Amino acid sequence: MEENRQERMEENRQERMEENRQERMEENRQERMEENRQERMEENRQEKMEESSQEKMEENRPEKMEESSQERMEENRQERNDTWLNIESNHKFCSQFSRPVYAMVASVQPDSFDTLHSYANTFQMPFVTPWFPENVSN
Repeated sequence: MEENRQERMEENRQERMEENRQERMEENRQERMEENRQERMEENRQEKMEESSQEKMEENRPEKMEESSQERMEENRQERNDTWLNIESNHKFCSQFSRPVYAMVASVQPDSFDTLHSYANTFQMPFVTPWFPENVSN
């Protein structure tokens, strides 16, 4: 009987030891999984930071800045040319009024209609064109 009791105690002890071992293994597995997850998160964060810094470097690279600067210069040049053409056109247009004018007859582009319409209103004369816009500003 005593022997039987000792065997059961030994079996219980062995079972507890096995359970403890299984628990430790599970804990270790979960710890490794958490460590791996943390490492992946850190890697992702670093990759994003690197991508962000590369994008910033790309935006600030001299060639890119030169391109945008050249684009702005070209836009400014075009605006100056447009302004000069408008001044020159206005001067030519006004010089025509040194003679008697009874009506304005013209084929116009959509972007110049408002200007010619304004001249006709200012000088109180008819403006005749084969083209008529849908919206007229007064």
